Amino acid sequence: MTAPKTRQEVESFAEEGFSCVKSGQYRKALRIAKMLEKSRYSACFEIAALAYGDMGKKKKAVDVLRKGVEKVPDVWVNWELLGNYLSDLQDYKAAEEAYSHALECPGVWTDSVLLNVGVVEGRKGNYERSLEILDRVRDVKLRLPVLAMRIAALEDLERYDELIACALDALVEQWPNDEDLEPLARISASLAKAWLEQEHNRDAVRAVLERARQYDPENRRVLDLIEITNTRPG
Repeated sequence: MTAPKTRQEVESFAEEGFSCVKSGQYRKALRIAKMLEKSRYSACFEIAALAYGDMGKKKKAVDVLRKGVEKVPDVWVNWELLGNYLSDLQDYKAAEEAYSHALECPGVWTDSVLLNVGVVEGRKGNYERSLEILDRVRDVKLRLPVLAMRIAALEDLERYDELIACALDALVEQWPNDEDLEPLARISASLAKAWLEQEHNRDAVRAVLERARQYDPENRRVLDLIEITNTRPG
């Protein structure tokens, strides 16, 4: 595999790299990223980091992205992704610094970064602050993940009545066909947990959990709640 030279070749390589990550061909994605780095194409860092991240090597992903933001400091995507992996590694202060850098970059998708800032606040246990930040996200493309994060914060605050109303609205809405519906699994799990806390009808709880499995068959929390629901008396 030789490094691409023309702009068209570089963009074609990058597209293939992202496709390889999506299809789980991580080694090939890393080889493509290396070729793109030789061509000085900044997406090489994003592709390599995504591959390492999906392989469970988040510290390696952080190393790649630190190199990327040092070489090309004005690419907001790399700063945001760096923040995401640092957040996953529970280095919240460094994650917040990365998001601050992202927000200063030209062309930044501000709402996307704010969503992730809200995630960090939730992970830190600042649930009210998380809700405040999520309220600032207006992009309709992020509405479903924002709803999932809002509902998670409401669950942590034990504001079950608000949670249930918000979750039911989300579950009856007709989402676009190209929407990633994985957040609906998390929303369904939060709804099921709230219903269990309120000793709601057990059949309704089972039904919402079975629906959650359609959105994400491997969601660990959903599977655990199904087991709890099936083994709890009543």
